[in-house]
Amino acid sequence: MKIAQVISLLLDYPTEDLLEAKQPIVEIISTSQLASEHKQAMFDFVENRFNGDLMDWQAEYNGLFERGRSLSLLLFEHIHGESRDRGQAMVNLLKQYKEAGLDIGVRELPDYIPLYLEFLSTQGDENLVLGLQEIAHVLATLSARLEQRESNYAAVTNSLLNLSG
Repeated sequence: MKIAQVISLLLDYPTEDLLEAKQPIVEIISTSQLASEHKQAMFDFVENRFNGDLMDWQAEYNGLFERGRSLSLLLFEHIHGESRDRGQAMVNLLKQYKEAGLDIGVRELPDYIPLYLEFLSTQGDENLVLGLQEIAHVLATLSARLEQRESNYAAVTNSLLNLSG
């Protein structure tokens, strides 16, 4: 599902390369299986973010996702916190990636949501939905916290929840 790749890009740190991909991103959103209200929210997100200043977007991204744990984009931080279980869960996820032929860089943590979405996008539609359902509680928490902060990133996490069914 290409929409999972697009959402992965939108949840990752914003770059100049991302801005250059606006038209393909809009096309994928428009042909996706997202419900119409989620498509519209995604279009609004893209218009708002891509027409603004990149440095402002990057600063806001850092403020939301890189400072503090409440909006962390690391799955297992929400599930396991700092317990030993987190380490084993990462090892297991890394093994899943390798078995699927995905080789991640040493600087990337396997539970980083954009990376997980990239992985799921290669596993077929049914496995994508199952994978999203497994983390739906984390996505719902992130969505609620983003809505509370009145961040339009909630449109992105809500779209993932929509894909999960």
